[in-house]
Formats: sequence, C-alpha cells, structure tokens
Amino acid sequence: KTFAAAAAGADWFSVPGMGISMVNAKGAESWPISTASFILMYKQPADKAASAEALKFFDWAFSKGKAMATELDYVPLPDKLTAEIRSKVWSQVQK
Repeated sequence: KTFAAAAAGADWFSVPGMGISMVNAKGAESWPISTASFILMYKQPADKAASAEALKFFDWAFSKGKAMATELDYVPLPDKLTAEIRSKVWSQVQK
C-alpha cells in the first residue's frame, strides 16, 4: 500500500527516462524509502521481434500478473502509471 501510494503520487515523466526518486515521496500513506526497478530497452532494437516479445511479457505482467506480484510480496504499479508507460514509453520502441 505504501509503495503504491508513493508510485501513484510521483511525477514519473518530469525527468528523462522516468529516473525520479521516490525517497520521501509526498502523501500521508507513502513510505519514505521507496524505489522502483526499471527495464531498459533500445528504441531501435537490432532484434525487433525479441523486443516485441519482451513488451508482450511486460504487458502480461501489467495486466494479469498483479495477483501473482502481490502473492510474492511485490507491489504492482498503479493502473494509471501502467497505461502511461504503454502509451508514452512503449510507443517509442520500434517493433
């Protein structure tokens, strides 16, 4: 709940590459020390098919893997953020 609050309140697109810090994030329910893991992909991949498959996997994780993440004590990203990642970030990867 606390990571989710920090992630939901973060301005992910305020810096290039979404490289923000969530330490001491705003919000009463935000945990003071939170961070996210990032996935790095080439915008112009040498193997476009492999990149497309990777994006399919992450799409599955965003849409169907939330319960599994919770069972493993991870916190899924908020729906609003996953929608923004799909539209603003994945659209830059050539498929």
